[in-house]
Amino acid sequence: MAIIVGEEAIDRASFNGFGNTYLSAGIPSTGTGFIVKVELYVVGATMTNLELGTFFSLGGDDFECRAGSGQLANLAIGYNLITGLNLSIVAGDLIGCFWSPNGQLEFDSTGGDGVWNIIANKCTAGNTGTFSKGGCPVCSMSLHGIGGIPTFVNSGYVWVEGFELHFGDENNFERHFLGAKSGATGQTPGFTWIEGGTFLYIDGAGDERYFPGAKSGATGQTPGFTWIEESNIHFIDSDGNERYASIGTLPGQSIFNMTGFN
Repeated sequence: MAIIVGEEAIDRASFNGFGNTYLSAGIPSTGTGFIVKVELYVVGATMTNLELGTFFSLGGDDFECRAGSGQLANLAIGYNLITGLNLSIVAGDLIGCFWSPNGQLEFDSTGGDGVWNIIANKCTAGNTGTFSKGGCPVCSMSLHGIGGIPTFVNSGYVWVEGFELHFGDENNFERHFLGAKSGATGQTPGFTWIEGGTFLYIDGAGDERYFPGAKSGATGQTPGFTWIEESNIHFIDSDGNERYASIGTLPGQSIFNMTGFN
């Protein structure tokens, strides 16, 4: 089932400026899962240093960021679609954004459910703040998130499906990613193993694929072990060092993708 949050990303009558974290009160999240793409409508100038977040209420005017995107690429004037996101969200959460020092977001001062704001960047998980909606009780803005509810599987399972490696994370969500081809072909599908600091697998077509792991700091371990921590695959490399594959270390795709979206 698809999840949506925030209002339509369209050309509106006015705009709001940089330097605040804005939360759209219009259309709270319709489900629990992950936001994987966001639409915005930029006006005035190229939007710089954009960050996105999902937020939940602490009561009253207080909110906490559940998940943040980190700093994203600059956006051109007009409609923009950002893909490759992985923002956890719970039914009823709001979507928010921060940018500075250039660009504006399309905005209406009437006809909406309001926009919360605070003069600070709060788009990092765990950040809290007291927001205000006093100046925008019926405003709306062009920020819209789209996502889905992932398939639930047993945590720790790892398997090959087509060209991709799949696994169940600690929250029992099914995740998958595409490794880079190594050149070897005609192998038996489904095998996984460690070589040096690299995790390898044989895809459904019999081709060898791989992804490198980033060191976690642990050393002197028994090579070859593989396990799941949170949403990452961890393994012990050939030298006994613990490594993990996270969003920033994968060739082939920029993020782990959730399956089971309808």
